[in-house]
Amino acid sequence: MLAAGLLFGSFICFGFPIGGAILLARRRRGAGKAFFMGVLACIVSQPLLRLPLLQLVLPQ
Repeated sequence: MLAAGLLFGSFICFGFPIGGAILLARRRRGAGKAFFMGVLACIVSQPLLRLPLLQLVLPQ
């Protein structure tokens, strides 16, 4: 049961966004590039901004 839940959660977290990006890229030219630039910005900003700020704010 746990494995099924993890598989379902992984599909929701990764399958829907990737499927949506593919669908959007087929319908609009350049939308796929914008989507992946946003993904890259989110991945880069989390370790560079959020994690250091949380270390400053939260007690050790």
